[in-house]
Amino acid sequence: MAYNDYEVITYKILKYLYDCLKEDDDIERIRLTREYYDVPRKYWEFILCNLIECGFVSGIIASNTKDGYVFSDLTDAEITVKGITYLHENNAFKKVQVALKEAKDIIPGI
Repeated sequence: MAYNDYEVITYKILKYLYDCLKEDDDIERIRLTREYYDVPRKYWEFILCNLIECGFVSGIIASNTKDGYVFSDLTDAEITVKGITYLHENNAFKKVQVALKEAKDIIPGI
């Protein structure tokens, strides 16, 4: 899985927000920017808009303009209960982890 796959970026964002919530840390704006993930603007907008629309994050307002989306203050972002559930139960990393464990159980020496 590539570093810039949707699932990878989604996981990293949700994991970061969840860690901030658990540790009572402030959100670092840079950690929620396209530059941080080194992705194109439209792809970043797609990812962030989907996180909002799926209900995985709250506190961000996406406004569609003629030049693309403008997002409200990203430091107001919070992971939702739905986002935490996705992070723990439905992410691609969990599926890969389970698959590798099953392969290890079937094929000795992996």
